[in-house]
Amino acid sequence: MMKNRKSGTTMIETLVAFLVVVLIIGMFSKVVSVSVHMLNSSRKVLANTEKFNEHYYKYENLKNMKTSSMDLYLEVDKEQATVLNGASYVKLNLSRESGMKYNVNDWGTGFVMYTFKVPETSTEK
Repeated sequence: MMKNRKSGTTMIETLVAFLVVVLIIGMFSKVVSVSVHMLNSSRKVLANTEKFNEHYYKYENLKNMKTSSMDLYLEVDKEQATVLNGASYVKLNLSRESGMKYNVNDWGTGFVMYTFKVPETSTEK
């Protein structure tokens, strides 16, 4: 009996199969590498956030805050909203105690915290 020459695999088929396996392994290793990089970046941001918040919310931090006075404006887009009185903006008059507080120390994290200070008004009759 003579063997059928079509049985088995040829060298080309073996090389193509090997190439496909190598490509799949390469793509999988790249996915794992990117995932590890993203996980490490997330952990670094989380650690920096915890460090910043730990220092920021301490009572001693109040002396490290600076206050900036400013006027606040609320702009109204006439095309997007119906404005009955024709105003294009509304000016909010705030007292001298109002303003924006911002942190002057980032404790090596590169973060900044802004706080808007608006005193409460009394609604007593």
